[in-house]
Amino acid sequence: MRRAALVLALAVAAAAPVAAQVRDVRTTGPKPFGVLLGDVFTLKTSFVADAPYTLDPASLPKTGALTYSLDLRRLDVSQSAAPGGGVRYEIAAEYQTFYSALETRTETVPPMALSVVDGKGGRRELKAGGWSYITSPLRPIVATSGETQYDLRPDAAPQRISLRPAQTAVLWSAAAALLALALLAWSRAWPPFHAR
Repeated sequence: MRRAALVLALAVAAAAPVAAQVRDVRTTGPKPFGVLLGDVFTLKTSFVADAPYTLDPASLPKTGALTYSLDLRRLDVSQSAAPGGGVRYEIAAEYQTFYSALETRTETVPPMALSVVDGKGGRRELKAGGWSYITSPLRPIVATSGETQYDLRPDAAPQRISLRPAQTAVLWSAAAALLALALLAWSRAWPPFHAR
């Protein structure tokens, strides 16, 4: 009985470090609805890798097209010390959607397949960063009967603005400038005021 308990305790002790290599995996994003064609959004994924494991940079996804309607535009990775001797990784992934929705629909950002390595050949895989959002069309495909709000219309005619106040202000300003020039010429005895 004691031998079985000892074997069980050793098995649990040996398995505990394996289970605790990656923890606190979280993904946050913006509001998951109202995403339209061309929108850019950022998902933030964080996790803690226990020592001696570190994130394998080769496992990070490359920027570019992920699916026919979703591009990964930028990927920023930062790290900081975590309690317990681990490393907290924060990955900010900027995406742009090119899905032209015909109706409201749920789309999915595929999760990233990340790896942590211990430098001795040990490797653990994790999937993180998946997200779902609701995309909507920019406008209805067909107008309902009788509605013409989406039909092409001529531009609104510009409203005529009277320039009379501006013209009057320019004339008064010119008259004031001429009067000031005449007063200056008189005070300095410039021609035609030089024979005073």
